[in-house]
Amino acid sequence: MPPLPPGRAGDPGLFGPSSIVWRVNRERGLLVSAPAVALLQLAHPLIAAAVAEHTDRRRTAAERLGATLGLNLAVIFGDREQAERAAAHVRDLHTRVNGQLGTATGLFPAGSPYRADDLDLLRWGHATIVWAGVECYARFVEQLANTERDQYVADARLFGAAFGLESASLPSTFDDLQVYVSSMVEGNVLAVGDAGRREAQEILWPRHTRRERVAGPAQRILTAGLLPDSVRRGFALPWGPRQRAAFSVLAGATRVAVRTMPRRLRWWPHYRTACARVGGQ
Repeated sequence: MPPLPPGRAGDPGLFGPSSIVWRVNRERGLLVSAPAVALLQLAHPLIAAAVAEHTDRRRTAAERLGATLGLNLAVIFGDREQAERAAAHVRDLHTRVNGQLGTATGLFPAGSPYRADDLDLLRWGHATIVWAGVECYARFVEQLANTERDQYVADARLFGAAFGLESASLPSTFDDLQVYVSSMVEGNVLAVGDAGRREAQEILWPRHTRRERVAGPAQRILTAGLLPDSVRRGFALPWGPRQRAAFSVLAGATRVAVRTMPRRLRWWPHYRTACARVGGQ
């Protein structure tokens, strides 16, 4: 992942050093939520079809994640120009991703059209990122106060707006976000189909490097622990007493590691670059 250039001195970008968005997203530990975010999105049949049919298979899942993460970090920590450039790149990519659902899945019959810039799909994608960010921070770093959770959700609307959503269409409190996510999870829009399962296989059972294979079992437990039960079942992730106990141990160990880790390792360099740009810590 390329480093964030210094940017324009004094320009805080979309958020700034005092924002809860910077505080939460500076944590490298939130990376463990990435597979859960991906699976939540793949549980939507139209998103799964878009991913299955338009993914560059020349790159591994880890390489694709790194590219996406780099763009998101640029939007969050970049100056105004850097944030807009990164967001514009994503918006441009979205305009080129369209097609039709090949196999009937859930509510969606075969032939249902999809577009990556469809506002409903973008809204679900935004919600999965924000919801997982709050959940992951609470479980693996520290609890946020209710007011802080609300502020994070409200401020994150700027992140969604950067990718083409209307701020007013996005949740403004954590309760609003919970209601929306629950309506999707418990409703009849999400349905894990063959395309979603195939894409999840590459995420959950990576085989490209020895490091990925060794980390796989722990990552599957962390992913299962973050997912709602119906989505977890849809991807056939086991969640019995043994997995629950392992999740608790891993979460506790992660919180301890985060508190003792040097900041240069704990925080993304993008955050440190942004702080230097605006004269922060």
